[in-house]
Amino acid sequence: MDEADCMRCHAITDFQVREEKVNSFKKLHHQVKVCADNTYAGWFEEDVQSVSKYLNGRYYKFHLKPLKISSGKEALQP
Repeated sequence: MDEADCMRCHAITDFQVREEKVNSFKKLHHQVKVCADNTYAGWFEEDVQSVSKYLNGRYYKFHLKPLKISSGKEALQP
């Protein structure tokens, strides 16, 4: 799944921050997971995290701080 796949269902305006939809990184991450599940993308958690970070950096701009997770990798949290 890539940006073209996302744009089949979404327009650029869907990625603008709207308080009633996605107003935190946690909600953004959840929505990315829902999209991946609904399209049978077969993503791992790392894929969902990567796409969430990409969308946040490009469109949402939620402030994030690093968080160490049990696997020793670094994740982000608001």
